[in-house]
This record gives sequence, C-alpha cells and structure tokens, in this order.
Amino acid sequence: TAMAGRPTTVRLPHLEAGATYDLRVLEPLDRSVLRSLASPEAWLAGDVRQGGAALAHRGLTLQLPRPQTSLLLELTRVEPVYSPHEYIA
Repeated sequence: TAMAGRPTTVRLPHLEAGATYDLRVLEPLDRSVLRSLASPEAWLAGDVRQGGAALAHRGLTLQLPRPQTSLLLELTRVEPVYSPHEYIA
C-alpha cells in the first residue's frame, strides 16, 4: 500500500484494451480526497475518459491524504462512435 499523502499508481487490468471508459468518483467521499484530484468537478460528473489499454498499463495516479480515506471509482464502457463517413447497413 502507498503511504498516506504520496501518489500511487493504480492499474486496472482485464479491461478491454481497445475500449474507451468514462470514469467517475462515487460519493460520499471525504472532501480532502476530492481536493487531491485534478479537476474534481470532472471526476464527479464522469467527464474523465481513458482507454482500456492505458488504464491497464499506465494506470491512474491517485493520492489519498490519510490512511483512513478511500476512493470508489465507477467505470462505464463507452460504445464506439461511428464516423459520419462510415456506411452502416
């Protein structure tokens, strides 16, 4: 486990590498955890988007301010968006 206050990398294996995921922080959460996130409003709204391969290999850098704090993430797989130039039969 990481020491409190120090960033740690959390990798999310077994996701579909070619898929895209929306990430959202679920509440309730300690406000000190929220302040430690870059763009906390985006995390709460689910406006953080990452690829499955990046989440598995590079992971997320997270920082929990105290040992007794936690963070619960919700991941939603985003369906592929078709290009207007693609023909759909």
